[in-house]
Amino acid sequence: PAHAGAIQGLALSPEGSVAATVGSDKQLRMFDLGRGTLLHATGLTDLPNAVVFSGKGDRIVVGDDRGAINLYDRQRGSKLSTLHEAPAAVFVLAVRDELIAAGTADGEVLVFNLDTEALQARLTGHQERVLSLVFSASGDQVVSGGQDGTLRFWDLQQKKPKARVVPAHQGAVTSLALLPRGGVIVSGGEDRLVRRWRLDEAAPMPGVWTVPSPVSALAVSREDRVAVGDTEGTSTVWQLGVRNPLWRFADDAKGKAVAVVSGLAFSPQGMKLVSASTDGLLRVWNTPPQPVVSSLRDHDGAVTTMEWNPDGRRILTAGADRHLRVYDVNTQATIHDLQDEEAPAAAAAFAPPGEILVLTRKGGVRRYQEE
Repeated sequence: PAHAGAIQGLALSPEGSVAATVGSDKQLRMFDLGRGTLLHATGLTDLPNAVVFSGKGDRIVVGDDRGAINLYDRQRGSKLSTLHEAPAAVFVLAVRDELIAAGTADGEVLVFNLDTEALQARLTGHQERVLSLVFSASGDQVVSGGQDGTLRFWDLQQKKPKARVVPAHQGAVTSLALLPRGGVIVSGGEDRLVRRWRLDEAAPMPGVWTVPSPVSALAVSREDRVAVGDTEGTSTVWQLGVRNPLWRFADDAKGKAVAVVSGLAFSPQGMKLVSASTDGLLRVWNTPPQPVVSSLRDHDGAVTTMEWNPDGRRILTAGADRHLRVYDVNTQATIHDLQDEEAPAAAAAFAPPGEILVLTRKGGVRRYQEE
């Protein structure tokens, strides 16, 4: 798992190569999505609720339960400064270029300039906590969604911005996202509905999508696709202008507790969808989904580790059954079947020339010669 506990927030860097997550384990973590490796893990003082990258991608912003908004360095993972300490918890963050907006538990929206770290606007009006935020493409407007079921459209060019208030959902407005064409936003609610709104008119557009359970996360791609995460652990992808969904992504939940989708993000090219969940897992899905090419089941029990050989022709697996197996990818035949009675393997790898290196769960290191 990415975290020992629920993932509270997910953000992708502007170029899409790094994912930043915050969890109930009070950790800020950064992952290289291409390699699937952890880059940094930073301990946090308070429970985090939201995370975003700065517009330039060089800093990471975290909002927490104590009301603090903290800045972290992307390269080192170290804390740079505290942007603000609010009297109420920060539940959501949004960014557009040098601007960042924070939604709080007491219904306020705070807008800052990240370059100067100055408070630019304090927007009040929501009767309950602010749960979702999104900027317009130009950064001249910010839209907030509240637990009170309303959307509020704020014009930041006004000296004292006043909101256009629109009843949006029956129940909380849990998620907001801006479509690539810039003039339309998408909202998701506790009422299981997904709606579209014109920014210039603060008006709803025809067509409503429905998901099986309350909406918990939204993401949009450059191809006008909308991904909707829900509280039952399913991520559904729609294409604008198409009534039925394109794809649904979900793990087999049989025998497992349902994990809420707590964050979604498309890669810049739209070919992958990253989801974060309350089970602590970060999942990367292909869009469109790619079918399983083949399925090999030889181990009696869990497969604990897997490794490709350098030329991509063989796969090495180790299992809880204490067996090491090498498969030919093309023929799907088992080339080697080795057994270690001492302990299951914790890790295994091909080691040139012609060897297999194994680290056992008891701390031993063993070498096997491929015949």
